Amino acid sequence: MLPHSIITVSIITALLPRLSRQAHDKDLTAFGGELSASLRLVSALIIPSAVFLLASGPWIGALLYGYGASSAAQGAALGGVASMFALGLPAFSLFYVLLRSYYAQENTKTPFMINLGFNALHIIIGFTLFSLMPTGLQVAGLALGYSVSYVITCTLTWRRVGKRVPEIHKNGHLRLLVRVTAASFFSALLAYVIVRLTITNQSELSALRIGLAIGILAGVFSITYLGLAKLFRISEVTTVLALVRRK
Repeated sequence: MLPHSIITVSIITALLPRLSRQAHDKDLTAFGGELSASLRLVSALIIPSAVFLLASGPWIGALLYGYGASSAAQGAALGGVASMFALGLPAFSLFYVLLRSYYAQENTKTPFMINLGFNALHIIIGFTLFSLMPTGLQVAGLALGYSVSYVITCTLTWRRVGKRVPEIHKNGHLRLLVRVTAASFFSALLAYVIVRLTITNQSELSALRIGLAIGILAGVFSITYLGLAKLFRISEVTTVLALVRRK
């Protein structure tokens, strides 16, 4: 929830008044442009956050919960559950933005029905995965079911919103998702390999070494992703960096 709260909620808090005004004026072109830009910005920032959490989840869990009443293995298992949730983080955040397009149009019935469908889907998928997973991975299966349910629901909601707001289908969102995902996974892979070869190449890890591993992973991942974002022309990232530098 931390990346979602910092990135997505901040964006939609600034966006919703403008969307509401444009919906009231029936300016669907401007409405679609604002919604599309927000979806692109959330995608460019949330996907790398999710991939980073996916890669570092067990280490973060071990660092936070593995050196007290719990063992390092138990903490890592909890971090693994967080990694399964991270798989659904982009869909969760994009779905959050899409639902606000309904609220801006004073439509609360449709989001209610969509959420009913999501919960039914989550129960079915979660129960199925919980039943199929071996002992020790069942809770992770529930988290994975949550993520899969959000991916499906977000995809269907995107298609539904796109029928009324076609701009979200016209601005190369799929190409952006592919570029951002590729840059994120390559950055995570490079950072993970470096950390595995240099920091976590021992069977027993102290809290200091795990903290160092997370820090190095975050640093290498961030630098690599920013470089690839420039190479892949992910303009949303460069826009955010320019805004940060101005501040």
